[in-house]
Amino acid sequence: KRSKLYEEGLELLLEQWDERRGIERDEIYRDLSVERKLELLSFLAVKKFEQEQYVLFEQAEIEGYIAEFLGIEQRDSGVVLKAMEEQHGLLIERAQKVWSFSHLTFQEYCTAYFFAKIHSRNSEGKATLEALARHVNKKQWKEVFLLTTEMLDNSNILILNIELVVQNLSAVGKLTAWFNWAHFSTNKAIGDFKPVIKRATAMYIACALSPDIIYNMTLGDCMDYLSRLIDKTAHSDDINEVFRKFGVLGGNRDRPQNKVIYLAQELVPIIQELGIFSLVDFESLKKHLQMLEIEIPKIEKVYDQESYKVIRCFVDRVLQVWAESLNLQQEWEAMFRTEAELSNYLYANEMIISCKEMAVKISLETWESVLEKMLLPIAEIEKRKREKAE
Repeated sequence: KRSKLYEEGLELLLEQWDERRGIERDEIYRDLSVERKLELLSFLAVKKFEQEQYVLFEQAEIEGYIAEFLGIEQRDSGVVLKAMEEQHGLLIERAQKVWSFSHLTFQEYCTAYFFAKIHSRNSEGKATLEALARHVNKKQWKEVFLLTTEMLDNSNILILNIELVVQNLSAVGKLTAWFNWAHFSTNKAIGDFKPVIKRATAMYIACALSPDIIYNMTLGDCMDYLSRLIDKTAHSDDINEVFRKFGVLGGNRDRPQNKVIYLAQELVPIIQELGIFSLVDFESLKKHLQMLEIEIPKIEKVYDQESYKVIRCFVDRVLQVWAESLNLQQEWEAMFRTEAELSNYLYANEMIISCKEMAVKISLETWESVLEKMLLPIAEIEKRKREKAE
C-alpha cells in the first residue's frame, strides 16, 4: 500500500534524521513522540489543504497553527517551526517567511492521516468523514481521498457520505434533464447489464451524438468520465466497440458528413444488441439513416461558408433522426447547457468508484446500494427510499 510506504518513510524521518545529523532540538519539540509529531504535521496539512490556496503558508499563519495545536504562545511556535525544518525537512521555507511541505505528497498523506486516524480514534470520526466528503469534486483532493480510503479499516461510512454529496451535485441547474432522460430511456431495457451501466452508456451516446463533439470537441471530459465509469464497473467488448466508433467520429473533423452516416449505420446494430434502451424503434432508425445516405453532400473539404452550411445542415439532419429515435429532442438543448455541472458530477462519481477500488473493506450491501442510485434523478432516489421505508 502506498499509505503504508509513506507512513513508514515519515516515521523513519521523524525518528532517525536528527539523531544521524546531531541536531539540537528545542525542548518543546524534543518531548513530542513520533505519533504526536505526525499529528502536528497532519493538523498543519489539513488546515492548509482546506483553503483555496492549499500549498503555501505565511509564517505567521503556520506559527499560529502550531501554537494552536501545542497550546503554546505564538512566539514559542517559531522555535518549533525552525526545529521541524532542521530535524527532518518535511517543512521548508520556500521564500522569506513563506513555508510549505517539502513535497505535495507529504501534505496529501498527512491530510489523509488526519481524516483516517481521527475517524478511528474518537466519536468525532463520523463528522470528520462528512467534512472530507464535501471536497469530493475538488481535483486537488483526489490523492487525499484515495489514501484515506486505503487507511480506513472499513470504508462504508466514507463511501456513503460521498454518495450524499454527489446526489446533491446532481440537483444543480438543469442536470435533472440528463438523469430523467437516462432513467426513463433505460429503465425497462432488456440488456444484461446493471441499471447504472445502461444509464451511463445512454448518457455517453447522448454526448457523443451532440454536434458539439463533432464540430467543437466539447463534452469530451464528460465522455471520458462516463467511459471510465463504465469500464470500471462493466467489462464489455460490445460497449468498448461503441466507444471506439464514437471516438472515430470526434477524432477528425474532415468530411463529417461521410463519417456521421456510415458510423451511424454501423452503430445501430451494436447499440440495439446491447439492449440498453427501451422503447426505441431501431428498424425505423435504420430506414431513416439509409434514406439520408442517398443525400450525402459530395463535398470533400470545406473551402467556403456555403459548403460549411451544406455539410452542417446534413449532419444536423442525421443527428435529429437519432434524437427523435432516442427521445432526446425536447431535453437536448437544456442538457447540453450543463457541461460544467455534468463534468463536475461525473468526476465525483468516478471518485466513488476509485475509492471503492482502494478500500480495504466495504460491505457488498453498501456498494450495491451506491451503484443502484448512481446517475439516478433525485426524485427517483427519494421515491425508492419511501418505498423501502414502507
